[in-house]
Amino acid sequence: MSPSELEGLILTHPAVADVAVVGKPDSLAGELPMAWVVTKPGHTVTETDIVNFVAGYPFVLICTTKTMYICCMSCDFF
Repeated sequence: MSPSELEGLILTHPAVADVAVVGKPDSLAGELPMAWVVTKPGHTVTETDIVNFVAGYPFVLICTTKTMYICCMSCDFF
């Protein structure tokens, strides 16, 4: 799954205003997705919420170890 496809999926979460996904080097996998998530005003979302949301889609491969790096932040200008 490409970063833009993962961004599109995360953007469908009702609490997400914006997201950026880039590759982060990983010694085992070569690269893992890293997502910066901006929440909508009045909403909160955790890293676990996003990982569980993405894991609910059968075409997304989720391993039992570290699979994504997520940074959630709130932004009032959206």
